[in-house]
Order: sequence, then structure tokens, then C-alpha cells
Amino acid sequence: MISLTKSLLVGNQKPRVDTGPEWFDLYGDDVIGLCAAVGVNLFPWQESVVRRILGVRPDDKSKFAALESGLLVARQNGKGEVLIALELAGLFILHERLILHSAHEFKTAAEGFIRIKDVFDNSDMLSKRVAKLRTSHGEEGIELKTGERLRFVARSKSSGRGFTGDRILLDEAQELPSRAVDSLFPTLSSRPNPQVIYTGTVPSPEHDSEHWTKVRDRGRKGESEGLSWAEWSPEPVDESMEEIDADDEKNWIDSNPSIGYTGLTIPYIAKERDALSDDGFRRERMSVWSDEMAGSAIDVQKWASLVDPASYIEHTHSMVFSVDVAPDQSMACVAVAGFREDGLTHVEVIKHRGGTGWVVGFAADLSKKYRRPIAIDTIGVGASLIADFKTEGAQVIELQTKDATQGAASFLDDIKNSWVRHLGQQRLDDAVASAKRRDVGTNGAWAWKRKDEAIDITPLVAVTNAARALSVGRIPEVQKKQISTHMYAFN
Repeated sequence: MISLTKSLLVGNQKPRVDTGPEWFDLYGDDVIGLCAAVGVNLFPWQESVVRRILGVRPDDKSKFAALESGLLVARQNGKGEVLIALELAGLFILHERLILHSAHEFKTAAEGFIRIKDVFDNSDMLSKRVAKLRTSHGEEGIELKTGERLRFVARSKSSGRGFTGDRILLDEAQELPSRAVDSLFPTLSSRPNPQVIYTGTVPSPEHDSEHWTKVRDRGRKGESEGLSWAEWSPEPVDESMEEIDADDEKNWIDSNPSIGYTGLTIPYIAKERDALSDDGFRRERMSVWSDEMAGSAIDVQKWASLVDPASYIEHTHSMVFSVDVAPDQSMACVAVAGFREDGLTHVEVIKHRGGTGWVVGFAADLSKKYRRPIAIDTIGVGASLIADFKTEGAQVIELQTKDATQGAASFLDDIKNSWVRHLGQQRLDDAVASAKRRDVGTNGAWAWKRKDEAIDITPLVAVTNAARALSVGRIPEVQKKQISTHMYAFN
């Protein structure tokens, strides 16, 4: 372990990544002064973040410089105080008509309400300006006599719909489905000077972190005009987060700005290091976003290298169709896998479109025409179609849980080893770029994770299932046929 001298045992007050548009500090002093007056004493790093978020455009001081702001910092460092400062600013300095504080879980949203309620309860200056204090379950909020409102909501596909907010605070951004953002973002469209604030930590594999990851990527690049981003994390080693030394106290200092200001100390973190798994410590205490979590589970550059526009299946005896249906039945996909003349596996999306009413007739016709089976996952939504396929006279290969796990792992291996070819179809490429893993059981097995219903991975699941069925199938040879989307165009 690399140990630091006592003089350095204070968290780094400057984020490793600090990007965003140019800004002018118009409100910072007033907000920090208000916070201090009501007992919310901000640390230097918190003050800097608040100033940056509330910074205005140098050329138009009536507008915030950033429409969106993101804050990534490890747990127990004080994100909550930043949110309280922004809420107080919105209510008493900016006079915003509606502020929405949203969290993934109701208990977290309720905790946010309790924290700011305590501030009001302990300040006569604030409490005397309150018109209504709503404490009913699901209705938590504060309304001032002058009309400003602060609401606390748990996220869902529709939370926030119908509200018009000036400021939306998205806590627990590591669990932020795109559909939740779709519901919330339009609430800002009629406001003259809105802001969206993301605060969160590094997600674990089971989190629905697609949107948060995109915000982070935009923030790190620093090319988005409307986004400011502050991230406390260690410096990568050779551009990789995986090589960071988890025992280096300097990395702890860089990841935890509140060290030395609270009970968060180097000795305490050392105890956490002993208690947590290596992955858990890196994620929860050091904000290390693993290289695997940082993007698709599939190397998209490797996938792109496997494009062969002339690829086709050599013989129909080495061909299996498959059908996959999205969890909400909004999309369905028919795919095929088969062996090429050189022995490599060809995978292809034949048809991909909305709904499910079309899929049985279309896929059953293919099955009967080419006398090939259709692979369907028996634990997915598509399982409900198995009886219909059999009624139509189609042969069905019923895939079990082990097929989902072994099939995904095998397909990933095929990609890594260049044993698969595809046509470079955009819908399949998009699904591959969104691929994430989900753990199945406790023995290390995994399958493709449908992280967000707004991100359709049915093309990836369909070709994976087709390749899996192909690898375990035993079906007699018929005649040579080329299956191509030139024959079966999307419609």
C-alpha cells in the first residue's frame, strides 16, 4: 500500500474531469451565503460544483450556461448537500416555480425530502415562508407563500409527466432508464431557463445505467455545449481503469473529496478495502468505472471488422431461424444463422419490425419453405408463440435457460475469435453496441441484459439464439440456398 503524509490527508477538491461550457458566476456567493445562514455548510468542492452548475452564459446572464449538469462522486461524500443547495437556490434566489427531485427508489426520494425538511424545521427564516408542507406518502413537497414548489418523486415510466418544471434533479442517476428521462425531459420545454441535474455513482452490472453512461461519455469528451460534468475518480493507467492501483491512497484521495472534512478518513477507507471485494471497493469507493462497464459487452470495433457484405449461408442443412420478442412486445425480430462454405458462422437479421402480429405467419412460412426449424427462448415473451408456430406446421427448437447463458457466452467467443460474419446491418449493429450482461445464478453464468425497453436488442438476441440452436442442432441436409435481406427486406 502506498501511504501519504498527514499533510495530504484531505480529499482532492478538484475533480479529475471538469468539462462544460464557459460560464459566469452570478449566483454562487448568494447561494453559498444562504446555505451558511440556514446551517448548510458546504465543503470547498461542493461550493465549486454549485457555482458551476448555476453559472450563467457570459453573453446572456439571464440563461444558465449548462442545460444539463452531471456529478459523479463516491458514496458518502456529500452529493445530498449539493442537491439541498440547488433546491434552496431554486426556491429562494432563482424563484423557480417547480423543482422536481427524482430518485430511483421512493425511500431515497423520501430521504431527500426529510433532509431538506430538517433544514426548514431548524430555520425560522425559512419556515415562516412556507405555505404548505406536504408529508403524505407520495406527495412529499414544500410550497412557499410566494408560490415556488419543490416536489419529491420516485421514478417510473411516467413520473413527472404532466408537470412543467424549471429544475429537475435526478438523483441515483446510475439507475436511470431512458424512458424515465423521456418522461421527464419534455416537462422543461415550456420553461424559459430550465436545468437538469444528474447525480450518481458508478453503476453495478445489474443497474439500468444506459443513460447515465451516455451522460458520462459526453461529459468526458467535453464536446457537448449544454452539459457540464464533474467527476472524482483516479487517473487511468495507460488509458485503462482496470490497471488502477486500488491500494494507492493517492487514488483514494482523488476519488473522495470529503476525506478529512467528515468521518470519511484514510483509516476508515483502509477498513473498507479489507471488507469489500476488489470490484466492489473500486466501484463504490474509488468510482472506477470498469472498462467492461464503460461500453458494450461486445467490442464494437471487433464486431465491425467481421462485416462481409458478400457473406451467405452455403447449405440449408446448416441453417436455423429464430424469433425474439421484446419484453413489452413492442418489437419482434426474425433472424437466421448458418455455416458458410469456409465453415464460419453467418448471422443475419431477416425481418425486424414493431408488434408481434406479423411474426408467426412470416417465420412459419420461412420454416416450411426451407424446411428449417425456428429457435425460440422458452423463458422469454416469445414463448407464448410456440403453440402458434406448431399449429402452423413449423418445426420449433425450444431453448432453455442454459441455452440463453451458454449461447451468449459462445456467441461472444465466436466474435472474439473471428468465427462469425455478418452483413453490417444497422439494426443489428445498434443492438450489439447496446449489449450488456446480466448475471444468471451464482456460478458465473450470464445472458444478454435487456437494460432498457427503449433500447431494442431483439436483433442481437435473435442471432444469438439462432447461432446457439445451430451449434446443438442435428438436421438433415437439403439444397443450397442463400438467405439474404435482399430477399426479405424490412417493412
